[in-house]
Amino acid sequence: MTKVNARPAKRSVPALARCISFCFLLGLATVAYITVPFPKQSQSTYSDPTDQPGVQEPPQGLLRGLQNLMPYREPRLADGCSCVFLDVGANRGIQTRKLFEPELFPRAGWPKQFQKYFGSDIEAIRRDCCSIGVEPNPMHKAELQRLKASYASKGWRVEFLHKAAWTNDHGNLTYLHEFTEERTDHKELSSRLVHHKPGPGAYTEVVGSVDMARFIQHHVLERVWDDKTKNGTIVMKMDTEGAEFQIFPHLLTRGVLCELDFLASEFHFRHAPGNRTEWQQKKNVLYDLLASTCKVDVSDFDDEIYYDSNFTLPA
Repeated sequence: MTKVNARPAKRSVPALARCISFCFLLGLATVAYITVPFPKQSQSTYSDPTDQPGVQEPPQGLLRGLQNLMPYREPRLADGCSCVFLDVGANRGIQTRKLFEPELFPRAGWPKQFQKYFGSDIEAIRRDCCSIGVEPNPMHKAELQRLKASYASKGWRVEFLHKAAWTNDHGNLTYLHEFTEERTDHKELSSRLVHHKPGPGAYTEVVGSVDMARFIQHHVLERVWDDKTKNGTIVMKMDTEGAEFQIFPHLLTRGVLCELDFLASEFHFRHAPGNRTEWQQKKNVLYDLLASTCKVDVSDFDDEIYYDSNFTLPA
């Protein structure tokens, strides 16, 4: 199988200006990356012991660094797909359903974005595209697996990774749930990696992590597909409830973001480490420099309409 590398040409920017801009961008991202504190990687004192799996400390020091440098050996999830939707913070998988079943969501915004980048032929999308979701919330696991099984029966390519998007593959991160009433997925007020002291009625549990830069590099950027007439297109949504302050600089310094075609990234400044205003300014600078040095279209686009929809899955 021949790997296709039919990426569109970058915007016309003078080489020296592009180099200077990218170096500044890289430096800014590096400073942000090394100064942002990590969430807790051990069991929280606010945990509900009845909901806690066993906790294992991540590898430390040199061993941990070497493990993060080891290449992935598993088969690439996106092999055979000319177009890929990366849903980082997939929640219940509604955005994936908007990709493969847009007719169910006439008022939603994501189907229009998918048409812009993947084309308007829904049968071609179902044949040539795949969706890869990353969602650490254990409350959504069963529903996501039912969605995956339903789509597999139709021949639609969908995968879900039940880990937290992060900067390494070996962390055990504390994940927080906050509820309005009883513990059900539709009553959940919010869920995220722990950055602050949990409020009343919250409980935590431990989830594994995945290095998003390594994951995207192996499973998406290095994928192969047969039809050389099709350009490879990658659309990514990132909604990680505060973890983006670590993930975004990590993806940038690893060169992943410039390989995307469209990035919809939501920054949750209420969870920002440090001064919120400074982070808002950093985000604007990062967006502007990405737009000027890479081909990726970056946006604050957010489409959570139909969040609580419960349409029957296709047989």
